Amino acid sequence: MNFWFRFIYKYRSVVEIGNLTYLKEIDIVAVNDLEKSIIFAEIKREKENISIAGLKDKARNLEAQLKDYHAEFIGLSIEDM
Repeated sequence: MNFWFRFIYKYRSVVEIGNLTYLKEIDIVAVNDLEKSIIFAEIKREKENISIAGLKDKARNLEAQLKDYHAEFIGLSIEDM
């Protein structure tokens, strides 16, 4: 439910028209409005397939919309379970 109100509801106009191209296959986007922080995460089975540089490139448009937020980029693999 928290995800719904933090992301889907907040960006409902984008979701409703199907304009999610700015997300470009980012696996997880976690937004903390209280602390003004955002975490972008890429999830891969094998750690060596994670590209933080690629993740930053994919997140560029969304990060620009959240200028006041501190962004963190992480990669997670099965080793992190």
